[in-house]
Order: sequence, then C-alpha cells, then structure tokens
Amino acid sequence: MGLYASFTLGSVFLVLLLSPAWASDWSLCENHLDSSAGSAREASSVASDLKSLNKEVESLRNEFRNCDSYYTNCDLKRRDLNEKTQEYNSRLSDFHSKMDAFISHSKNAVSECS
Repeated sequence: MGLYASFTLGSVFLVLLLSPAWASDWSLCENHLDSSAGSAREASSVASDLKSLNKEVESLRNEFRNCDSYYTNCDLKRRDLNEKTQEYNSRLSDFHSKMDAFISHSKNAVSECS
C-alpha cells in the first residue's frame, strides 16, 4: 500500500465527507419534521372543533332531557341532537385519521433524524 493507495483512500474519504448524501439526510429529516408538525396542527384544529361540538351536544342533550313531553319542540330538539351527534362522530373519525397521519409522520421523522 504505497502513496497511491493512501491518496486514493484519502480521496474516497474526502468525497464521502463532502457528498450531498449527508445534506440529503438532513433535508429528509427536515421534511419529515415539517410533515409531522403540519399533521399535529391539523389534529389540534380538529380537536378544538371536537371540544366545541362536545359542548353543543351536551347542551342539546340536556335540553332534550328537560323537554316536556307535551311541548311540541321535543321532536325538533331530538332532531337537533341527532344531527349534532352525527356531526361530532364524523369529526371524531376525522380526528382519528389526523392522529394516524401525525403518528406516521412522527415515526418517519424519528427514523430519519436519528
């Protein structure tokens, strides 16, 4: 292993050291972290919607429970409660999807950035 071999190994090491692969790893890490942050924001937004919807459902549920059977608006209150409950359940499903995306992006970020 003479001077030529040392020079060649040194050149290979220098090329690997300056290779864009190092930069692309950090770029992928950043992309995964950005995706994770975006997913977290989306899930947080849906969670906020769920908080509001839950209050509305509870309020409508209490109104319906307190509805006098002779009062003609009981059917309307039942309908309003059912509609709001369906809206809540739909948003809950959306929340689970957003959380799944967040978990997936977070796992990718941990894998790429570790």
